[in-house]
Amino acid sequence: MFVPFSRPSGAAICSVVAWSVGNVGLLLALLVGGASCCIGNLCASAYSRECKTSRFIMFTSLKGKRQMKQLIAIALLSLALTFSLGGAVQAKDDAASLRKDINGILDKWGHNMFEVVEKKDWKKLQTKFDEEFTSDCVQVNPDGTKLTGRKQVVADFKKWLSGMNELYRFDVKLQTARLTGPKTAQGIVAYDISWKGKDPKTSKMHRYGIQGKEQDTWVKMLSGWKCNHSVEGLDERTFTDGKQDPKKKASGGG
Repeated sequence: MFVPFSRPSGAAICSVVAWSVGNVGLLLALLVGGASCCIGNLCASAYSRECKTSRFIMFTSLKGKRQMKQLIAIALLSLALTFSLGGAVQAKDDAASLRKDINGILDKWGHNMFEVVEKKDWKKLQTKFDEEFTSDCVQVNPDGTKLTGRKQVVADFKKWLSGMNELYRFDVKLQTARLTGPKTAQGIVAYDISWKGKDPKTSKMHRYGIQGKEQDTWVKMLSGWKCNHSVEGLDERTFTDGKQDPKKKASGGG
């Protein structure tokens, strides 16, 4: 059935407009709300990532600092070990060099004494003392007498050698040696000496011997090591014609 078109009234038009405006407002509200939710979620997500990143960075930083401290500690320990090993090796080399030098001096000393006694070459004796003893050297004899200065030491040694008619044995060996400073050292020297000499009381010839040790102190000079102090008569034993006499001092000028 045909319904004729009728012009709407003003009230109807106002109703439609109001409904449309209401629906549009609702739609805008929904859109704004949704957008707000989306933005909020995005911000929350970004904040979460930032927090995680910050925590990761902080953790990584702390972990890196710990690793750096460990590396520094390892490096310092390695340096300490290197210096320690280097110092030990250097000390060993220095001690070996000291023993070599002192043994060389003692070997020459023993060989030269045969020539001094045989030829009564006191000039050579003086030269050896000049080369191997300091001018202010001190010698303490087995009987406790103390000789100060190279001149006194040479005079005493010359007196002892003068009573020897023939030298059989003159062995001096380094037993121990250690550095006590950059240019000082100390050690124990063992001696074993035998000779033929005249008894000053009876004028009879005997074979005498003396064995013992001395504690020497050396100073390193420009020309090499020189003896500066000597304490003789440690664990000393004396012999006459092959028989030990602990109470008897070495004869033949000794």
